[in-house]
Amino acid sequence: MQRKRLNRSDSETVAGGTQSSPPLAEDLSLAASDIQHQAQMYRTLVENINDVMFSLDGEGHITYVSPAIDRLGMFTVAEAMGQPFARFIHPEDLQGLMASFRRTIEGTLEPYEFRIIIKDGSIRHVRTSSRPLWEGRNLVGLTGLLTDITEQKKIEEELQRATEELERRVEERTAELREANERLVREIEERRRADTTLRESEDRWRRLVEHNPACLAVHRAGKLVYANPAGIRLLRIPDAEQVAGKPLLDFVHPDYRELVLQRVRRMMEEDVPAEPMEEKFVRPNGEVIDVEVTAIPITYMGQRAIMTVSWDITERKRAEAALRASEERYRQFFEIDLAADYISTPEGILTACNPAYVRMFGFSSYDEAMSTNVAHLYPCPEQRVEFLDLVQSRRTLMDHRMELRRLDGSPLHVVANVAGRFDEAGNLIQIQGYLFDETPRKLLEQQFLHAQKMEAVGQLAGGVAHDFNNMLGVVLGISDLILEKMRPEDPLLQKIETIRNAALRSAEVARQLLAFARKQTIEPRVINLNEVIASFRHILERLIGDRITLKLRLAPDLWDLKIDPTQIDQVLANLATNARDAIEDAGEITVETGNITTEEEYCRTHINALPGDFVQLAFSDSGNGMDRETIGRVFEPFFTTKPVGQGTGLGLSTVYGIVTQNGGFIDVSSEPGQGTTMALFFPRSGS
Repeated sequence: MQRKRLNRSDSETVAGGTQSSPPLAEDLSLAASDIQHQAQMYRTLVENINDVMFSLDGEGHITYVSPAIDRLGMFTVAEAMGQPFARFIHPEDLQGLMASFRRTIEGTLEPYEFRIIIKDGSIRHVRTSSRPLWEGRNLVGLTGLLTDITEQKKIEEELQRATEELERRVEERTAELREANERLVREIEERRRADTTLRESEDRWRRLVEHNPACLAVHRAGKLVYANPAGIRLLRIPDAEQVAGKPLLDFVHPDYRELVLQRVRRMMEEDVPAEPMEEKFVRPNGEVIDVEVTAIPITYMGQRAIMTVSWDITERKRAEAALRASEERYRQFFEIDLAADYISTPEGILTACNPAYVRMFGFSSYDEAMSTNVAHLYPCPEQRVEFLDLVQSRRTLMDHRMELRRLDGSPLHVVANVAGRFDEAGNLIQIQGYLFDETPRKLLEQQFLHAQKMEAVGQLAGGVAHDFNNMLGVVLGISDLILEKMRPEDPLLQKIETIRNAALRSAEVARQLLAFARKQTIEPRVINLNEVIASFRHILERLIGDRITLKLRLAPDLWDLKIDPTQIDQVLANLATNARDAIEDAGEITVETGNITTEEEYCRTHINALPGDFVQLAFSDSGNGMDRETIGRVFEPFFTTKPVGQGTGLGLSTVYGIVTQNGGFIDVSSEPGQGTTMALFFPRSGS
C-alpha cells in the first residue's frame, strides 16, 4: 500500500484550520499502528536471537546491546551499557578490530573474528559484522552483530591437532619403512657378494690338480699317500714330504671319524662314489676347520685307493650363519610389520606376503591371499598398467599414494613404498611393496570437508531465510492492510490476493531453509516413533497415491526418542514425496524402524556417523536410484534432479537439517536402477 507523504503545504493547511478528510486521518492512524507493530516485532526478534546485537556511538561507547549477551554468559546488559567497547576486547586483537571498523566505515563490509574477555576472566572467540550509522554525512556510530564461535574454534583446533598428529605418525612410519628397505638392500648386496665368492672358489677347483685350490688327497688302507699343494696348505703340513704315511684319521675331527670309516668301507665294497659331505678337519696345531669332502674310489699306482676333494668352507659357513641370522631378522620384521608387505611378479603373482597384507585386503586366510592376483586389487586394469610403468621408469616409488580395492570391493587408500628388481636387460622381474593403510584418514578428511560444506551452506541458507522472512513480513502486512480497505467488487482484489498467496508460499520456502539451517524454533518431547508413523499412515498413503504400495516394518520394543513431533511429520512427508517422485510407474515404499547401536568400526567407514544407541527410521523405494555424484549433493538446498518447475530442492535439505539439529545422522545407500534407502538415525532418549 502506498502512503501519502505530508509536505510543508499540507501541514500549513491543517494548521490554518482547514479540516483534513476522514480517509487521511484514518490512513495516518493505520500507519502509526503499523509502525508500532513492526517496531515491536523487530524488538522481539532482536531480543530473542542467539547472537548479540549492539550499537556504538561515535566515541566507541555501547549505546545498545541485546539480552543475548546475558544468555551467553558474557555480561549483563547493565554491565555493558555505556562502557567503551574496547574495554572488553583482548589487547592483542584491539588494533585489528579497529582497522576492521575503519574499513567498514569506508564501505567494505566484512566479518571479523576476535577475542573478548568476559566478566569471569575467560576468553570467548566471536565474529562480528557491523555497519556504520550516518546522519546525513555525519558518522554517529556503528551497529553490528556478535556471534559466539568459541566452540567452533575449539573444534577447528582439535581437528588441526589431529591432522598434524596423523601426519607426524605417517612421516615416522615412512621413515621406518625407508630405513628397513635400505637395510634389506644392503643385506641382499652382501648375500650377492658371498655367492660370487663361492662361485669363484668352484671355478678354481676345476683347474689342473696342481693349481687347484681345493685339497686333493689320496689315501689307502687308512694312510695318506698324496696331497696337492692346496691340501698341504689346507692341512698346515709343514713339509710336503711328511704327507705320505700319515694316518687319515689324524686329520679328521673325532665327531666325524666313525662316519668317515663307514663311507670308506662302502666305497671300497660297492665301488661307488660317496656323496659330498660336510665335516671338520683338525690341523696339526689343533685348529678345527669346516670342510666339504667329495670322495671316489680310484686305482692309484696300481692299487685300490680313495681320492678326496676337500674345500675349506669355514668362511662360507660363517657367511651362511650370518645370512641365516639376517634372513631371520628380515622374516621377523616381515611377519610382525604393521604395514602390508608383499613380493610379487610383474604379472601379479604373489611370492610372499605378511599377515598385515592378509588383514588389510580382507582375505580370510594366507592361502586365499597368495592365490589372488595382485592385479585384481586395482579398481581397473588401466591403473595396474600405469603402476607398472611407474615402477619400470622410476625403479623405486616412495610415499606413492594410490587407491586399491579390498576383496569385498570397498575402496582402500594406501601409501606405498615400492622397489623393483630388474634383470641384466633392465626388465622388471620382481616387485617388493610396503603398503600403509590411510583409508581412515581419507574418510576423516571427507567427513571434515563435507561438514564444512554443509555448515557453510547452512549459514548462508539461514541468513537468506531470515532476510527473506523480514521482507515477506512487510509484503504480507501491507497486503493485509490493503485487503482490509478494498471492497469485494474492487478489480484489484484478486491481484492483491495473488500477491499475498505467493508471499505465503515463499514463507514456506523460508521455513524449509530455516529447518535445513537448524534455526527453526522447536519443542522436543519424548515420543515413540512407531506410534507417530502409525497415526501418520493415512497421510503417507494419500501422498504416494494408489499406484505405489506402502509397507510398514515397525520393530517391537522400539526405544523412545526426544524430538518435536511436528519435525517427524515434516520428515515423513518429505521422504514419502521424494520416494514417490523416484518411482516412475508402479512400485513400493517400505518404512522400517529399529534399535541400532553403532560402534567405532562402523563410524570409521560411514561419514557423519556417531557411536551410540540410535532409533533408526529407514525409507526404501523401488525407484530409479542415484549415482555417487548425486548422493554427494542430495542434501544441498535447491539441488534437485526433477524437471524445472516440479520441485524446489528443499525437501531432503529440510530432512537433513532436522536430523542434524536433533543430534542424528543419515546414511544413504543407492545404485542406479536399484532403488534408494535413506536410513535416519535419531539418538535414543536419555542416551
